Amino acid sequence: GVATGSISSSNPNLQNIPIDGLEFGKQYDVNIRASFQSDKGWTFVSADYSQIELRIAAYVSNSFSMKRCYKLGEDIHAKTASAVAKCRLEDVTPKQRSAAKAVNFGFLYGMWWKSFKEYAFDSYGLIVTDEEAQEARKAFFELYPELEGWHENQKQYVRKHQYVKTLLGRIRHLPNISSPDK
Repeated sequence: GVATGSISSSNPNLQNIPIDGLEFGKQYDVNIRASFQSDKGWTFVSADYSQIELRIAAYVSNSFSMKRCYKLGEDIHAKTASAVAKCRLEDVTPKQRSAAKAVNFGFLYGMWWKSFKEYAFDSYGLIVTDEEAQEARKAFFELYPELEGWHENQKQYVRKHQYVKTLLGRIRHLPNISSPDK
C-alpha cells in the first residue's frame, strides 16, 4: 500500500500489535499474532531490526562514524543528541535522546531544515525554532559527513535516470523528478 513497496497495514496496524493483544488500552477480541502459526516441524520467528534505516544508511554511504558507532555498540541517538546539544555523551538526557531520533530520521531522509521543523513537531511533538533546526542539520552532517555526499550522489542519479533503485534492485520510477514544482 505504499509507494516504496514496503509492507503496510492499517485498522489495525498488524505490524504493531503487541503479543498480548493490548494497544493503547484496547483489548482485541482475537490476538492477531496468535493466529499465525508455523507448520509442524517449523518455527515462526518475529524479529525487529533496531534502527535498520540508520544501519543501512551507514552501509550505503560508507559512513565511518556511523559504522564505528554500531561496531562499538554505541547508542546512535545518544551520539547525535550529544552533537546537537553540544554536551558529553554521558550527559545526554532522555528528552534530548528522543529529540535526536527526529534529527536522525529527518535528515537521513533528506529533509531540509524547514521541513524538519514540521516533521519534528508532527512526529515527535517537538517545537523547534528556525535556528535550532539549522543547527541540528549542521551538527548531523558534521557528525555523519558521508551522508551528505551520498545524498548528493542520489540526487544526481535520479535526475539523470528518472528512477531510484534499492539495494536488491527494486526500481521506483520518478518521471516528474525534474518538475519545477518542488
